[in-house]
Amino acid sequence: MEFTTVINERRSAKDFEPNVSISTEQLEVMIEEAQLAPTAFNLQHAKYVIVRDEAVKQELKEVSLMQEKITNASAVIIITGDAQAYDNVAEIYAHTLTGDVLTMKEEAIRDFYVPRGESFAREEAIRNGSLVAMQFMLVAKSYGWDTCPMIGFDKIEVRRILDIPANEEIVMMITLGKAVPMDEYPRGYRKPAQEVIRYK
Repeated sequence: MEFTTVINERRSAKDFEPNVSISTEQLEVMIEEAQLAPTAFNLQHAKYVIVRDEAVKQELKEVSLMQEKITNASAVIIITGDAQAYDNVAEIYAHTLTGDVLTMKEEAIRDFYVPRGESFAREEAIRNGSLVAMQFMLVAKSYGWDTCPMIGFDKIEVRRILDIPANEEIVMMITLGKAVPMDEYPRGYRKPAQEVIRYK
C-alpha cells in the first residue's frame, strides 16, 4: 500500500468486526516494523503487551469505560515505555561497539539521563513510546488492519491486570482488528497547514 494511501485511509476505528483472529506471526512482523521508529539514543524504550485472551480482554473492558471495541478487537496492544531504558545501553550498543568506546557510550548516556531525574526519564519513556505507537498504527494499516488509540482506561487497574512493572509507563492502549464500516462517520475536520504553522 502506498504511504499516502496509508495515511489517508488510517482512521480510528469506532468498533471492530467480532471473531476475527490475527496470527502471532502477523503481529510480530508488525512489531518488528514498528521498532524501526526513531528513539532517543536508540534506547528502544517501547515494550508491548498483546492481549488476545477473551477473559483478559473482558477484564480490560471493565476498567476502560465498558468500550465494546476492546472485546471485539482481534488484539489489544498496550504499549509501555521503559523509564530505565538507559540501563540497557551495553546490550543495545554491544552489536556495534566494543571496549572503551562502548564504555564511554554507556557512561555518556547515563550522564545525560541520571542528573535529570525520574520525571524526565518517565517523560522520555512516554515520548519515545508514542513515536513507536504511531508507527505501529501506520504499519498495521499497511497490512490491512485497523486500529484505535485509546486513553479512556484506569491506568492503575490496567497495570494490575497485566502485571506491568513499575519502571514501565503505560503510553497507550491500541485496539486492532477489522473495522466495522465507517460510512456514517466522515473524517473529522483537520486544520489546514497555514493555521498550524509559525515561521520564524
